[in-house]
Amino acid sequence: AKYLITDTDASQVNAIRRAILSDVPRLAIAFVDFTQGVNQDNQGEVVESVNALPDEVIAHRLAMLPVPTYPDEGIHFVDECPNCSTLVEAERGCMQCQVLYSLNARGPSPDDEE
Repeated sequence: AKYLITDTDASQVNAIRRAILSDVPRLAIAFVDFTQGVNQDNQGEVVESVNALPDEVIAHRLAMLPVPTYPDEGIHFVDECPNCSTLVEAERGCMQCQVLYSLNARGPSPDDEE
């Protein structure tokens, strides 16, 4: 659905957007695992991982991203999951109530020209 809102400014439209998003249940990124320092990748290459931003800042920014949530496709919220809602929080998480994202990115090599 598309809506046309006229005779207003961006702050009022943004307030409406935030109110709508706050009432829509959705999954969120709750755990981020960073690999820092010198590591060996799956092809045997040794790489060094450094961040310009602290891990906490990156994790907070990722947590702000809404994750597409489609309950019709069998994804449950952790508290409502038939497999693990009765488990303690540290043991929760199965294929019906979590989505795993993986990111593997490389920056330019020292040999590349800027």
